Amino acid sequence: MNNIYHRYLNLPFKITKPPICNIPLKELKHQHIPYHVDPQIESFINKFNLRILNTEVFFTPGGKSLPIHIDNSELDNHVKINISYGPPEGTTRWWEPLNFDHEKEYNDQFDNELSNEDTQALSGLKDTYLQHRSIRLKEEDCKLIYEANTNKPSLVNVGTFHSSYNPTNVGRWTLCFIIGNDNGYLYWDDAVKVFQDYIE
Repeated sequence: MNNIYHRYLNLPFKITKPPICNIPLKELKHQHIPYHVDPQIESFINKFNLRILNTEVFFTPGGKSLPIHIDNSELDNHVKINISYGPPEGTTRWWEPLNFDHEKEYNDQFDNELSNEDTQALSGLKDTYLQHRSIRLKEEDCKLIYEANTNKPSLVNVGTFHSSYNPTNVGRWTLCFIIGNDNGYLYWDDAVKVFQDYIE
């Protein structure tokens, strides 16, 4: 199978872990954090005439999964650089729809109502969540085709269907850098060429 989903990156620096990724939560959480741009990864991306379009985090509690989705309302194979903080059993999974109907679009609901406990844990953090459209599918309507732990810096295809998976009782945060330029996103085939010297 041609792997168009995930590659580990051997970066010449360590990505700074944002403070939010030290907070244990009880529920799924997705948040944009443009105020956290690691200067080392920003400099690294800039040398390829690219830039970080956005920075975000998401949290997958123990025993839960982020729904199967694409990070947009279109299938397009655009990429992020991700790193996760959590148990090695936690993974990102990629899926093939069995009967894909493009008209099945749903509002993005990752930024759900938090419990009082989670709200208190996140108090003082600026919530910069941006509402957008994404396509969701149910697991019974898909076939699992690839899976990888992303506790190391990873190039990931988020323009095709994917989800998070956490079978443990320990929470899992993932930090994401959306890559592109003034013309839009960076796509998988181009990304593999751009970062070829850093792909393991």
